[in-house]
Amino acid sequence: MRFFRTVRSGKVAVRPLSRSHPLRAPSRSPFRPTLIPRVLLVAVQNRTRSLRYVSTMTTRPSTMDNTNTNTAPTSTPATAATPAALTELFEKAEAGFPPRFREHGWYLTVIASLIGSGQQKLAGSLYTHLVAQPQYQTPAERQALIRRLREAMVKCIIINGIPVVIEAVTSVSEVERPEDTDQSCSREDWQIGPETSKRAAAVLKVLYKSEVGAPVEVLHAHKDIPWISVNVSYGLFLSDHRILDIQETELVVLPAIMTQNLQDPTYWHLRACLRVGMEPEEVEAIHKVIELVAAYGGKTLDVKRVKDVTDA
Repeated sequence: MRFFRTVRSGKVAVRPLSRSHPLRAPSRSPFRPTLIPRVLLVAVQNRTRSLRYVSTMTTRPSTMDNTNTNTAPTSTPATAATPAALTELFEKAEAGFPPRFREHGWYLTVIASLIGSGQQKLAGSLYTHLVAQPQYQTPAERQALIRRLREAMVKCIIINGIPVVIEAVTSVSEVERPEDTDQSCSREDWQIGPETSKRAAAVLKVLYKSEVGAPVEVLHAHKDIPWISVNVSYGLFLSDHRILDIQETELVVLPAIMTQNLQDPTYWHLRACLRVGMEPEEVEAIHKVIELVAAYGGKTLDVKRVKDVTDA
């Protein structure tokens, strides 16, 4: 007996063809009564498969999109837990930081160390760790914190490059609550001019005892470089102390340079830390924190230490 498949409520049922079924050949046909033309049978089978597919799509939940728009998130991004190993790293960094700069300085050095050592995507974890602390429980407190973190990251642009800093800022943005974001812009009126040049010269005179910065004798045939160093690096970025003062700026600049294992620039800024009023033991403690963060990312530093500075 010939059978015909039908679709019932998303399932395929099999039943015999009735004598009156339009697909059943009449009994007086010279052909066998149950013989159905091959082309017609294939068409029916294809139609059945199509209906079964549609039924399945309408009755089964999609595995491609399991988003439930009616369910509120169980926690806000800023309350996500920091991995235990990172928490331990941050706690060691804070505990090892010089007491005079510990409260508001340790995280500046850590975020610059993360960026400089290629761990910029952990900046968001640092922010999450910070906002879990009692002193950052209101939107206003968190906005003040993010202004300082952002300023540290902005200063890293001129040392480490914009791509890595964009990744660092993005990782922070992904865990910020909307009410904690700070919409201000500290650089919207930026332009190089007499004011920024004067400001840069003043800072360079403190750090290098020279208004042109590091020795530039070998750069006399490459005038673009010292011009950018004075007018852009310092004029726009590193001499702007509206948010981070000169000592706090060195807490950012030193790790951003040191984590790249840059020999001479590291020496210059170990010396600069002394020239802006830090004690040798404080600089050594900061150095150890930078090494700690770099080691977390698998990087070993090979640079001079503050004890090697002879011309502060």
